[in-house]
Amino acid sequence: MLLRFLFFVFLIVIPCKGTAPSAGGVVPPELACQFETVFESKVQNQPSFKSMWRFWRATEEVESWQVGSKEGEVAALDGAGGVHFRRVFHPERTEVFYSAMELKVLGITRDWGQSYSLVAPAFLKEKLAPTGTEVLLDTTLEKYEGTEDGRKWMVLWSAREQLAYQLRVESERGVSTTTLLERYPLEKQPWERLRKRGYNSIDFADLGDSETNPVIRRIMNRLGISCSHKSCGGVCTPQR
Repeated sequence: MLLRFLFFVFLIVIPCKGTAPSAGGVVPPELACQFETVFESKVQNQPSFKSMWRFWRATEEVESWQVGSKEGEVAALDGAGGVHFRRVFHPERTEVFYSAMELKVLGITRDWGQSYSLVAPAFLKEKLAPTGTEVLLDTTLEKYEGTEDGRKWMVLWSAREQLAYQLRVESERGVSTTTLLERYPLEKQPWERLRKRGYNSIDFADLGDSETNPVIRRIMNRLGISCSHKSCGGVCTPQR
């Protein structure tokens, strides 16, 4: 899925301290942002694309949603030094909750710094080098560049906001450029967060207990989870 590609392409696996990033002891602001991602493919028959997506950042929770898509993501601190995660299915008005332990069992690493800032601050400081400053959205930003794991990186970084305003990653597959277009204080956000309308929530570990429920069955199909029983009839038939 495009949404999953957009966010996992930037995922840098670095140990997470489980606290929100800070700049010189200053607490970064809570923000609502809109970004544009442009992917220019270098691979034959692999399409290029452009997409818009939104990002809501509170002190201990970050939500992201690609405009027009059926799914979203929420990462949040769990109060015990870990990060838990929600997959949000908008047509089904349902969230699937993954605890930090469930993510570990599934082999999924969620880095809080990356979720909170688009690029993990530890990666920025340890793997890239400062190369000057640039201005974007009337803000003077620190520029970092470097190569890691065969990818060329360029980041325009706001130390005060602890946020990447622009993130460019070039690999053998193509060039992905994500740019901040709009930003607002979270309390003045201009976009509705659909999940605030009141969505149902189910733990990932409990999906199998509800697999005859048509809504849960659709979610399991989209997650690629196979049905465990053989007498469900049309309930477990994937929608076409």
